[in-house]
Amino acid sequence: ASDATPDGSTLVFGGAERLIKVVDAKAGLLLHKLDKHTDWVFDIAINPDGLVFASADRAGNLFVWETASGQHIHTLRGHRGAVTEIDWLHGEDAFVTVGEDGTVRVWDAHQGQQMAFWKASDSGLLGVSVSPDDTIHTIARSGELASWDQDGNKLPLQHRVEIMPTEVEALQGEVVIGTWSGDLK
Repeated sequence: ASDATPDGSTLVFGGAERLIKVVDAKAGLLLHKLDKHTDWVFDIAINPDGLVFASADRAGNLFVWETASGQHIHTLRGHRGAVTEIDWLHGEDAFVTVGEDGTVRVWDAHQGQQMAFWKASDSGLLGVSVSPDDTIHTIARSGELASWDQDGNKLPLQHRVEIMPTEVEALQGEVVIGTWSGDLK
């Protein structure tokens, strides 16, 4: 799991060792080593202004951190199982998470509170991507792509892939799904 600040000056990454490392990308120096996770770190997402980031793990832990200081800001509870992916809403201090429990959750990063949640899949969710208009796109283990507004209302865009999906990404005007076979759909 990794992400970079918008200016590329700071990298944040984690993985199977259950640690988050914050690195000065230009100097190659380790700035912070954060150890609150109790299982593999599955995703890290830095907010659009680079000031905070969220991290999630296989045990369902979800944390918000200050990027520059490494200070822990919030512990967020709600997912029952692995939190598989995080993406930030545009122009807001809120982000979306999905997990193996099949739920989508929208979080207020400043208040440390859940703003909305809904059940999106019985097979578990592997990915989420927020398009520039803040439409939330999810990909389920079953291969179902679904689109949602921030209140959990399902939108018309739906699609299914036959090969196990690994990622969903909202691009300019389209949504791309990566699959286990390495194909893009």
